[in-house]
Amino acid sequence: MQQINEKKLYEILLKDVKLRLIEDEVRRKSEGSHLKY
Repeated sequence: MQQINEKKLYEILLKDVKLRLIEDEVRRKSEGSHLKY
């Protein structure tokens, strides 16, 4: 049981990290386009 819970926790953390990376990338791209114009 414990291993399953740890795996689920790990997957949730991984999704959170990926979402944050995507948000950072989007923010960087929008800032870059603002600087260009």
